[in-house]
Amino acid sequence: MRTPLRPARDAFVVRHILDSHGGVMIAAVAAILLIGVLGAGVVSMVGTSSQEEVRANHGERAFLLAESGFRFAESAYKVVLDDPGQGREAAKAALLGLDDFTQDAPGGGTFTLHVSLPEDPYDTEAIVAGNQSVQKGGNLTLQAGANLVPRNGVFRHEGAYYRYREFVNDTLVDIIGVEEGQAFPLNFIENQVLTDYFYSEVVEVVSTGEYPGSGNLNVSRDLTYWWPLPGGGAAGGPGENEFSGEPDVWEDFEDPSHLDDWEGHEQTLGEPRIVDGALNIRDVHHNHAAFLIVYPTSTDMISDYELQVKIKFDLATFEDEQRKKTPKYMAGLTFRKQDTQINQGHRKSFGVSFIKGVGDGIPSFGESPGSGNKKKDENPLDPDDLYIILWTAPHSAVPSKKEELIAYKKLTVPDKVILNNELANWSTLLVRIRELEGNNRISVYYTDASRSANGDSIPVNLSRKCSPRDGLTDNNGTRYLPWPPNDTASWSANIDYFTLVVWDWVNEEKLSDGDVRVLFDGNYGQVIIETDEMTFKAPTREIGLHAFGEEDYITYVYFDDFAFRTAKPGNNGPDVYIPPIVVQ
Repeated sequence: MRTPLRPARDAFVVRHILDSHGGVMIAAVAAILLIGVLGAGVVSMVGTSSQEEVRANHGERAFLLAESGFRFAESAYKVVLDDPGQGREAAKAALLGLDDFTQDAPGGGTFTLHVSLPEDPYDTEAIVAGNQSVQKGGNLTLQAGANLVPRNGVFRHEGAYYRYREFVNDTLVDIIGVEEGQAFPLNFIENQVLTDYFYSEVVEVVSTGEYPGSGNLNVSRDLTYWWPLPGGGAAGGPGENEFSGEPDVWEDFEDPSHLDDWEGHEQTLGEPRIVDGALNIRDVHHNHAAFLIVYPTSTDMISDYELQVKIKFDLATFEDEQRKKTPKYMAGLTFRKQDTQINQGHRKSFGVSFIKGVGDGIPSFGESPGSGNKKKDENPLDPDDLYIILWTAPHSAVPSKKEELIAYKKLTVPDKVILNNELANWSTLLVRIRELEGNNRISVYYTDASRSANGDSIPVNLSRKCSPRDGLTDNNGTRYLPWPPNDTASWSANIDYFTLVVWDWVNEEKLSDGDVRVLFDGNYGQVIIETDEMTFKAPTREIGLHAFGEEDYITYVYFDDFAFRTAKPGNNGPDVYIPPIVVQ
């Protein structure tokens, strides 16, 4: 028989049993919870590790896609550059056309390109600060103020290309040769002016690779490339030859014996002489009212060249000696002269002139060619105004009433080539001509000799520096003539000595006949005249000077600082491939 428990003791035993079992259950639950937490943590750590591995893989792929983006851009440039029908400018346009371009990759992901040249072009010249001898990997310090390519810049020293890693604190850092074995040290003297020295077209390509292209695991990588654009010679394309360096000829007319260098001058329509270091015309033969003198160029003359001259109409002497007459004059540069003969029947050519007035030997371009005084149209030129004109004598000698006006620009105040409503003394006229695919491309520039002071980066306005008679003098005492940069994109304040002519009027008849075409340059309007008439023929005597007017006018015309230089092949950038510098 079972003995019943006593109530007090029974209660104690029951509570003890229950408490003991509850503690075990709590411990068990706690253990389970702890295991769950630890298990979740382990799972989380495993997941995070896997994701990091995935993102690292995606990051590598994004990096490779960014590299592929640059190779794509580089290839696009070279394909156009290698095309004989296109060349360097077209290649550059194709490259810049890839700005904001996105390409999907076949294996997933994308690359996006941003391609740019600076809005304000980099400078092409600078001034050396102190005497320096630069070894390979060394630095060159320049005077403050130069705006040069900040990374992977290129310059030409004594005919060879060199590069620097960066331009910082007015210093070119880590200079090396573009090719192995180039000469060092490079020696510079204090205040040496490095003119047309730096290659300004170093393009910035920012390539962004993304993989897989979307989602939480998408990764992007940016690579910035600083790449000097290869010239035509680098990839075998035609390229555009570059004007740089000293002129092939600079005649300052200080030595009268130099007239013997002007072949055939004794057969010109007027007799030249040297007066006070300038070329002047006397004894106009039979009052033909025209003067033409031709400079014989060498057999290695090429089709692309530029030439300039300073012109003075001696107004003070004219007014003293010809008191009852109104000043009138037409004088300038002859180019693309087609015949080697100097006689009067073979003077097909182009001309660019300063002109004011009409009659008394100054052509009236409204007259019908070869029709005497019979008018075809009204003369588009007001005889009271000063102009720059581009004209042609396509049939035979001048003056034969066969000169034809192609285009004109009217010069107005406040242009400083105008002084008291006349041409300011020793104003410069410059013509640049290139031949491309059987067409002449003609552009014209001008400036004054003493009154302009401050240039800017706009080629067509009246803000410019002046080009004084007998040239400028650098800090070493060397004289030099200023020239315009190769293209409007390279225009900057410190090399702005000229105004590029924008033509106000172009002969509509010649336009409609297809004899003449007008090419626009950027935002600057009608600046290039293209024609397939009178293209280059070598060897040649195709450049010279001219003046119009009967003896009472033409004999007051003077020329000085006649100079020309040919374009140099292979100077439009490095002729070997230069790898980019990459900034991550």
